[in-house]
Amino acid sequence: MTSSYRVCLGQQRRDRETLEHSIETGIVKRQSHGAFLELHQPLGRNGLPYAGAPVPKKPNEIGAAGKPVPGGFFSPDPQNSDERR
Repeated sequence: MTSSYRVCLGQQRRDRETLEHSIETGIVKRQSHGAFLELHQPLGRNGLPYAGAPVPKKPNEIGAAGKPVPGGFFSPDPQNSDERR
């Protein structure tokens, strides 16, 4: 196996784990007995199926494709199918 193939498999495995469990919020809480707990935000009620597309790992990455970037090469997908050409 090539090293790039192994890297791709590792990224897919991480994406599947993120879809199955949740994304990190960056919020850390200390419990009364001294243990620390990081809060996670689920992406759905149940685990989502992996579709082969990149998966957001942080809350600020959710909906990133919906906002146009000034001077960018790509535009967001249209909301309605009527707007597509």
